[in-house]
Amino acid sequence: MQNIRSITNKMDEVEAIPQIEKYPDIIGFTETWLHPKTEHQYKLHGYNAVYNSRETRGGGIAMFVKKGITLDVIIKKKIKRIEILTIKIKPNNIAISLIYRPPDVPFKTLKDTLKKYLVNRKKKHILMGDFNVNLIKKTSETKEYRNIYKERNYKIVNKTSKKHCT
Repeated sequence: MQNIRSITNKMDEVEAIPQIEKYPDIIGFTETWLHPKTEHQYKLHGYNAVYNSRETRGGGIAMFVKKGITLDVIIKKKIKRIEILTIKIKPNNIAISLIYRPPDVPFKTLKDTLKKYLVNRKKKHILMGDFNVNLIKKTSETKEYRNIYKERNYKIVNKTSKKHCT
């Protein structure tokens, strides 16, 4: 999962990801900056694309799923500017969600959205995204964020940067 900040001018980098990362089954991007009328132009060889693009500039999310993997799109929504895309991989019934929260969307909106979509799961569910929550700082916000997952039996796995992790 990567915040790409416009996929249109980074397709060379995107096309290199499968080789560098040893051909992952699923690649997720936030802030694709694609428009629904033109998103179909951005493809990745060997992968099927699922988009949740905006009518306006900015935002947007996309998942590239390796060809041969059977999937259903089960959620493709924007809730108070939070973008959600969930697919179900068959036959294992693994749900994979990609979420993007723009930095100017209040934390309470993210919290309410996560509480609605993260039920106490006994089924397999992988959630990835750019939540714009700085998990390095110990604040009441990060504590609440971590508790939402903990209460629903999710584990947080971060890819951190020196600046912050989300």
